[in-house]
Amino acid sequence: MSLSSSVKLKDRLNIVGQFFHNRLAGRPTAVTIEITKRCNATCDFCPYWEADEVEEVKDFTPAIKYFQPIWVSITGGEPLLRKDVVEIARKIRDIPGFRFISVYSNGWLLTERLVGELVDAGVSNIQVSCNFPDERQDTERGIPGLWKKLNSFMPEMVKKGYGGNLGIGTFLCQENLDCVIDLAHVVHGWGINHSFSSYSRLKNDNHTHELPAEYVPKARNVVKELVNLKRSHKNILVSEEYLKTIPEFSAKGQLPGCTAGDKFLYIDQQGYIKQCPELPAVAHISNLDEYQSQPVSCGLCWYACRGEHQTSISPRRLQEWLE
Repeated sequence: MSLSSSVKLKDRLNIVGQFFHNRLAGRPTAVTIEITKRCNATCDFCPYWEADEVEEVKDFTPAIKYFQPIWVSITGGEPLLRKDVVEIARKIRDIPGFRFISVYSNGWLLTERLVGELVDAGVSNIQVSCNFPDERQDTERGIPGLWKKLNSFMPEMVKKGYGGNLGIGTFLCQENLDCVIDLAHVVHGWGINHSFSSYSRLKNDNHTHELPAEYVPKARNVVKELVNLKRSHKNILVSEEYLKTIPEFSAKGQLPGCTAGDKFLYIDQQGYIKQCPELPAVAHISNLDEYQSQPVSCGLCWYACRGEHQTSISPRRLQEWLE
């Protein structure tokens, strides 16, 4: 994993040390908390917007204190539907030790005031999911006007001084291979960070967006261009090594060796701890001592949250952390 430009060099050096400390201690380095499954989008690759409403945990800090992760991701559903999302972030920030806190959103509910409140509460990275550089984004998310908003809101927030705290997250799929480089240039022009991941069908077994075999050569060419843009634009956060593995995952259909539950884990909106959001719960934050990581045999996703942890720690990756 790479870090946004909002993180100071001193903290980057501390993170490298804390990373190796956590691994030697057998603790995960990353925890994702899905604070809600409610969502205002209707993506066909995620069923969360159809989920029944349930009582949602208000305080996730016991789990963060217990696991002591470096990276904490606040996600959903659409996490900005939680009125207490700023307070959730603030409580995590106030735990002793460094935390790189991210919030993942579709961007529709973002306002200048909310961006400021999240940053003041300790959020280093507000990442907005976006797969297209035009109105196809509206169609994919089921939110008319979404692209128009992002295309004006992001540059405006950069002018307000929030460029280092904002980013776009894009997954590579067969529908956007022809325009993802255009999107990378747009995001660079906005002046914010950009992350990439592979598509996975695991949320609802939707194979529609997977890269079939005939798309893999094109995907390799796209990744080569992204690696070059990472070196020249300096705003692409995922590692070069991870980027290069995305077409290989698509070619094989799966990759073994998942470290879910060991290097990273998930906590859902009810407080249940899962090694992966697609796996059954193994404990609850009300009884953290029950948590024990189990071997994972699934290899059907190659999200950045998995792939970045599974790729080797090379001198180049360490350099990327510090850049």
